[in-house]
This record gives sequence, structure tokens and C-alpha cells, in this order.
Amino acid sequence: MAGVKICSSCQQQNRVTLPFCQKCSAPLARVPITFSQPTPAESPAQSSPTDESSIPCPNPDCGAANPSNEARCVYCNEPLSSPATSPTMQIKWVIEWPWGDSTEVFEKLSIGRDPDFSPLAARLNAYPNISRRHAELQRVAQGISVHDLGSVNGTFVAGQRITPDAPVLLEHNTRLRFARDLDVHLKIIREAS
Repeated sequence: MAGVKICSSCQQQNRVTLPFCQKCSAPLARVPITFSQPTPAESPAQSSPTDESSIPCPNPDCGAANPSNEARCVYCNEPLSSPATSPTMQIKWVIEWPWGDSTEVFEKLSIGRDPDFSPLAARLNAYPNISRRHAELQRVAQGISVHDLGSVNGTFVAGQRITPDAPVLLEHNTRLRFARDLDVHLKIIREAS
């Protein structure tokens, strides 16, 4: 069974990992996941991918063909086992900063101007509208989540302010903004190990 979040505003079916509707940008945080059993005619497990670079989902209830650059199934969010994500490939979640550096997110990355809280405090002091303890990025089973810690000027995912104390699951190529001025880019980098 593949799960989706159906937007209450426009009825668009969205992947469960998306924080906002792809069509109308309505928040999906409180939208329940809807599960549907595909009919045999449309069952992803029954279809054979026409593109040799597609990756079948290992979930027996899904089996959908996924683009080869995905780490997780775009239909059910199951981790994909493929040459791109096999044990010989290492997946890194990396934040690209506006000053040209990047930082890998291992377990948790604290964002803020308090040097006792964030290893980035020296850089972030150039952004006075960032709170001393602004937000945290954390690795979770599904990938990376961002958690605003009640910052004064907010944390934004894809241009939408997130609710404080409500972690939001992020995806590859997500744009984040901390307060008004600090725009960053979250990416997955795959490296052979």
C-alpha cells in the first residue's frame, strides 16, 4: 500500500514527506496519510520499468519504479536498495552555506549565535536576526528533519514558515531560510566508499 497526503485545499495527492502541497503550497503537517491499494492494472509491482536506470521499491506492497537518483521511494518513502544506495555508496546530507562552505549533518546540527549551542556561531554572528538558539537539523530514519526552537524570526522550508517545536522532514534539494537573511541548500551527496 502506498501512502499519500491529499491536500484539503486542492485535493492534490502529495508524497508523505512533503511539508507543503506541490500544487497550491498549503501546509500538509496535519494532513493524515491516506493509504490505497493499487488495482492490478495500475499496480507498480506489476509494471515493468521501461527505463533500465529506474529502481524498484523493495516494499512488497509498493514495488513502484523510481528514478535512479532517489534514495527513498517517491510513493511510499521506503529506503531504496540499488547501486546508488548500496553499501558501496555512502550517502551524505550536506548543507551548502551562502559563504561557499558546506557542512555535513551527522546526527544533529545546531543553528544559532550561541557558541555553547552551535559550532557555527562565529559565522552566524554576521546574521543578527538569527536567534541564539534558532533551530536544529537532525538525522532521522527517513532522512533529515528541521526543528525550529521557537526562534523570534522563524525558520522557513521552501519559503513557508514552519511551526516552532514541530519537526519537518526535509528532502534532497530543499531550500531552507533561517530568519530573514540566511538562505541555505540541503543536498544529498553520494560517494563511493
